Amino acid sequence: MGSDSYMYQVGQQGQSRLELLHRLYAPYSYDFIKTFIPLNKTKRILDIGCGAGYMSFWLAGQIAGVGTVTGIDISQEQVEILIEGSRLRGLNNIHYLQQDAMSAAQTSADYDFTYTRFMMEHLTEPMAFLQQIKASKGANDKQKRYLIIDEAMHQSWNSSHHRDCLQTFRQTLLALGDKLGVDFNIGLNLYSLLHSAGFKNIKVNCAQPVLNGANNTQMILAVLEESRDKLIMHQVISHEKLNALIEKITNIPSHTLIF
Repeated sequence: MGSDSYMYQVGQQGQSRLELLHRLYAPYSYDFIKTFIPLNKTKRILDIGCGAGYMSFWLAGQIAGVGTVTGIDISQEQVEILIEGSRLRGLNNIHYLQQDAMSAAQTSADYDFTYTRFMMEHLTEPMAFLQQIKASKGANDKQKRYLIIDEAMHQSWNSSHHRDCLQTFRQTLLALGDKLGVDFNIGLNLYSLLHSAGFKNIKVNCAQPVLNGANNTQMILAVLEESRDKLIMHQVISHEKLNALIEKITNIPSHTLIF
């Protein structure tokens, strides 16, 4: 993954979107990890593409006094914010590295548990990333290690009402992914990717949050605003049509359920 294939804001500019994303999916992430990972026996965790660090913070809290968390992000600005976030939370069992996903994958076998969330959708070569994680563990290494990947399927955005503008949003987002050479629907293909990369004992959980109330369109609007430059640059949509789409979505009533 490089800056050309990443469409969102980093640092402080992207914090509100990342915070909302975390609030939407954290309960599912927490539950899945607790179900399959023996955190009380986990000494080293690797969080690849840790972003705002919310999961790194949580993981560090879960294994405090037992182990350490290493957060990896490609953005130096993001890493600096994460270091400050850890300090404010009093977490001394977590540290961060500025590194790309492929380089981090090469060190996966050094950890008991490798985690990544909403990162693979920005990779131009997701299979190579998975294969590198698999290859990092030597053929003679019998030690049990874990990998959990949370990923999105953006095709699923929908509503019983206002389907037309939400369909336009989905099509616009997926068209940008095609231009960038990435798959914003990668969650749909994650099982087959893991299987093809040689992973065994694959467990899958599907989560579908429902948004309503004052913030029911907040995530969609954040995605459109943060990806505006890339959308225009790659001629996916014109300024006028993008502004019209944002206006339509802004005017969706707060009582509307968005899936």
